[in-house]
Amino acid sequence: MADLGYAGALSQRCNPFQDRELARQALYGSTARVTQRTSILKQAKVAGDDPLQVIVDMALFAGIQPGAKRLRVLDVGCGRGGTTARLADDLQPTRLVALDLSPALLNAARQRTPTPLECVCADFHAMPVRSGSFDLVVAAFCLYHSAYPEQVVRQLAATLRVGGVAVVTTKSADSYRTLDELVYASGLDQQSLERPSLYASFHSDNAAQIISTALQVEHMLHDLNRFAFPTLCDAAAYLATSPKYRFPQPAGQPIGADGIEQGLRQAHDPSQPVITESTVTYCQARRHA
Repeated sequence: MADLGYAGALSQRCNPFQDRELARQALYGSTARVTQRTSILKQAKVAGDDPLQVIVDMALFAGIQPGAKRLRVLDVGCGRGGTTARLADDLQPTRLVALDLSPALLNAARQRTPTPLECVCADFHAMPVRSGSFDLVVAAFCLYHSAYPEQVVRQLAATLRVGGVAVVTTKSADSYRTLDELVYASGLDQQSLERPSLYASFHSDNAAQIISTALQVEHMLHDLNRFAFPTLCDAAAYLATSPKYRFPQPAGQPIGADGIEQGLRQAHDPSQPVITESTVTYCQARRHA
């Protein structure tokens, strides 16, 4: 796996997921990091539902009709467009808009979405979208990038027509905790257990409360996802994509995945997989006023 070369530097910040400049540059300035991270997790996943299917199912359960005349859908924090493309295929909206802060990710979303797609490069705290414009808004795995997720939820609510549906997903605050423990035991980062969760601002335990500040929560689902990295090489490649840790930097450069793998051998039997878990939470809500 390629060494992305920034995890140690980013982890000096309090919560790198909430740093706008880091998001614009090292985290999402290109598709490299998120592509590598997502690919490794997908290959390691051994239990848990398909998030894209759950999101679509929640929209259908809430009354969204595929192919309905003038069906308008907004995908907030669209990333590389996996959710966007699935919404296009399964719901066949008349209008589909993808919004993200990263031009690189928006370009990737445009390339993988077969139907006409409107792309909006904007901050989700102040979306340049007309109030009441959409029947469905989806925000998948993105609100924890905000230190003030209530502001984002108000923006989501404003984009919806009265009766419109929102589907929002997040992760538990203790996601991948065993990886924190492994990094600590290896000696690679002695503060890995002390740093706040990357998902601290918006997670499984507070999602319903935050969403209910602007929308009426109708349905919640908590799904335990389990991952088994077959080798220490796989675990190290994933850890190299995480901005949470402050790995050693000999000669001022992060040690990279190879160095992380060597460190992990001090704390884990190389013949055994590395197991970790994350609860994914789905919330379906509606605008009633």
